[in-house]
Amino acid sequence: MEKVNLKTPQLKKLVIKIFKKHGLSDSHAAISAEALINAELVGAYGHGLSRLKMYCDRISKKVINPKPKIKIKKISQSISHIDANDSIGFVAADIGIKKAIDNAKKMYPPLSIISSLQFLSTFSSYSST
Repeated sequence: MEKVNLKTPQLKKLVIKIFKKHGLSDSHAAISAEALINAELVGAYGHGLSRLKMYCDRISKKVINPKPKIKIKKISQSISHIDANDSIGFVAADIGIKKAIDNAKKMYPPLSIISSLQFLSTFSSYSST
């Protein structure tokens, strides 16, 4: 197998294209690609691009829902429940983190409860943003 070197923007475009081919929306493909590439960039190689095939296989086997109907329920001023409808884990985590940040602006401490997500290989990209 020939080794190919790609710059991060080229790689991101390629991974987005692969996820979109498997049915993810533009935004969900971008969120997922960013997370996998970030894992590579921080040295968590076992949680990065090596997982791309696994995610695609899970989408093909209908374990991961590529077109989830994600529902957000406000439980209190600082708590939200996100029903991820078997979405890819990166999307559910992205929504949960953004909702917690939004909730923190109103009341502290914030909490996002996420249910029905499918596999999240790395969460570190959310702690560095």
